[in-house]
Amino acid sequence: MESSRQSDLKDGETRITISRRMGDRDAAFDSMVAMASTLRAKGCRIGETQGWMALKGSDKRGFHVRAVCPDGFSLSQIRS
Repeated sequence: MESSRQSDLKDGETRITISRRMGDRDAAFDSMVAMASTLRAKGCRIGETQGWMALKGSDKRGFHVRAVCPDGFSLSQIRS
């Protein structure tokens, strides 16, 4: 199955996933949207964004963003 996922990559592209945990639901959503916008501005194609909540009794929330970015892209290009 991994080979079929890789088939959508063009030469010179890399797949990345960024995940963050946060306590506040609204802040997690705002941060997810900002991260996707930042990646798009850096030339990445957004594949998926998803928010999540931890198990019952925990206030942890977060998100992940999956994208395809140009080779040479570094997460250090994104400011937290």
